[in-house]
Amino acid sequence: MLELKGLRHAEQALRVTPNSSRALEARGTLRYWKYLQSPELRPDEQRALLGDARRDLEAAVRIEPLLASAHSTLSHLLYREDMSSAMLAARRAYEADAYLEAAADVLLRLVLGNYDLENFDQMQRWCEEGARRFPENFRFTDCGLLMMTTRQAEPDVERAWRLRARLDSLSPESRREYDQVRGLALVGGVIARAAGRAAEARTLEDSARVVLDRTRGRLTPETAELRELIAHMYTLLGDNQTAIDLLRQHAAANPGISYEHHWRWRELRGLPEFQPLLEGH
Repeated sequence: MLELKGLRHAEQALRVTPNSSRALEARGTLRYWKYLQSPELRPDEQRALLGDARRDLEAAVRIEPLLASAHSTLSHLLYREDMSSAMLAARRAYEADAYLEAAADVLLRLVLGNYDLENFDQMQRWCEEGARRFPENFRFTDCGLLMMTTRQAEPDVERAWRLRARLDSLSPESRREYDQVRGLALVGGVIARAAGRAAEARTLEDSARVVLDRTRGRLTPETAELRELIAHMYTLLGDNQTAIDLLRQHAAANPGISYEHHWRWRELRGLPEFQPLLEGH
């Protein structure tokens, strides 16, 4: 009811002032929230609603380029379908107003989006900015751990364990089990990377395997989506077979999921045993 009332107010404002950036933002935002909250709509109706929302928000920021809140909503809308544009919108939102209400969410979007795009230098920039601005936000402790599983950062095992302990202390009670398993998986990945560049490689490899095997033992319906993350950590250890087994389980539980494009699976795509996961999508 409030959503429909808000849309009517925005439409009325646009009839009076067609180029009102604020009214376009309001209508675009309300259309987007309607899209998110209306899974019962037919696919063509969902596409139309999402397209209308995107056009409104893009028009709003063309008229008022420093409209941070519209850039923020646009980055959320674009996140799944057009990651590069989503990152541009998120960066513009933050640069226009670093203190907007959703600043932490925008920074997190910049961290994870740049991770998905393999832009690790930008990921590090925004992770460090988030940790500086929001030191008590568990997500920016998590991204410090995630960063050490990439080529951008040195794999510091002692620091990884410290960050994992801090993540455990900061994570909300409602999701603590999830973050405990996630943090453990990331520590395993850091140890696996360290094994590739240390004299005591075999000892570290064994340690990484023990840690990662513990995460598999803690998978539950609530933490099952972490199978993909854990699979990637196993690839850092060079255990592609266990990684593929985990991805096979994840694909069986999530029909339609694709492993064709993300950089994490690049080294697996040439393996014969990985092909069924590609052919089904």
